[in-house]
Amino acid sequence: MKDYQLILLFLLSTAVIIASFGFQKDKSKEAEIQTLIDEKVAEKVERFRKKRLAVCRERILKRASELADSIIMAKAISTTIIDNTVRPTPPERPPRPPIKSPVDTTPVEPFFLIDTTQ
Repeated sequence: MKDYQLILLFLLSTAVIIASFGFQKDKSKEAEIQTLIDEKVAEKVERFRKKRLAVCRERILKRASELADSIIMAKAISTTIIDNTVRPTPPERPPRPPIKSPVDTTPVEPFFLIDTTQ
């Protein structure tokens, strides 16, 4: 009877050991699945972070550009323009040419003599 108990004890312990290995496989699969899930979540978080950072960077650069433009415009408006170029004096008028007398000195008469009073 002792032999049967010993064999039974051996079979039970073997069953427990095999069952524990099976549970470890399930646990290792669960752990493997969990690590895959964690990796995918980390990738998505990183992608979201990069996208959000790009949007924020673009908004900040646009605002900085607007501020710089407004500062440059304000400075340009407040600065008076100093005209240190001297305008040249207008040129003098040329002397009048002499009046030439006509070559033909005969008085001017009409071509046709028509009496319009009639």
